[in-house]
Amino acid sequence: LLRLEIDGKDGFANGVDESWVPVKLADKSDMRVTQPEKRVAFKDNAKWDFFRKLLMDAGLIEEKSGGFFKSTARIQVNEKRLVSLLALTAIHDIMKMAMILPEVQKEHAPYHGYAAGDTIADHDLALSYIMDHYPQML
Repeated sequence: LLRLEIDGKDGFANGVDESWVPVKLADKSDMRVTQPEKRVAFKDNAKWDFFRKLLMDAGLIEEKSGGFFKSTARIQVNEKRLVSLLALTAIHDIMKMAMILPEVQKEHAPYHGYAAGDTIADHDLALSYIMDHYPQML
């Protein structure tokens, strides 16, 4: 999606090949992908402006002026914001590992229905607990 202006629509709708190049479908009968007719319809009818707005609102992409002599704006990825989001996503998935799930401490109990000494089994709440009480661990 960060490459909407280049080849991101193809990549989002059709995926990528073994070389990580977005698949461009020739037509609705292109059998390199499953359900090519649905993929073509999605790419043709998707509200791409809404996806772009979502990325802008999230601060993942920004519009930058073309410079002193250029009147056109260009889209630029906010790398710090993107790396932060990717790191949070990885940590979120790591919280699915039972061996590192946090145990609610006495001073934090109760925590979203968990009592002191309970292991927070829900990975979303486990990450919230760490962020709320031990952000330095991240």
